[in-house]
Amino acid sequence: EREQFAPTGGVLGLLETAGGVRSPQAAGRHADAVDLAGALHPDVVVLVADAGLGTVNAVRLSLAALEPWPVVVVLNRFDPDEDLHRRNREMLLDDGATAAGPPAPGRPVLLAGPSGLLDAVTVSAARP
Repeated sequence: EREQFAPTGGVLGLLETAGGVRSPQAAGRHADAVDLAGALHPDVVVLVADAGLGTVNAVRLSLAALEPWPVVVVLNRFDPDEDLHRRNREMLLDDGATAAGPPAPGRPVLLAGPSGLLDAVTVSAARP
């Protein structure tokens, strides 16, 4: 385990993809974000998902594809006053996500909005 993802004197990199984890990326029509993650061996993957309609399906499918890595899921545009947003969050927590602690393969951390993202990526986590 490490105290943070960027050790002193180390490098913290960020790579953003678009369109979902199975969308083709610049490397070619058959290479997607999962292939890219496999080549880069990230310490953690941040999955940003809309908090509204379709969230549970999209997050479940994405987590299955990202199973080898610790994942932090951010529910973007989460509104605690919206019943659907709250129910989506609860369903994902019922699926085994946790609202706190370090992410680990098969145990994603779920954040309702981006406010805790920096804390989530600086906690200690075991490399897969």
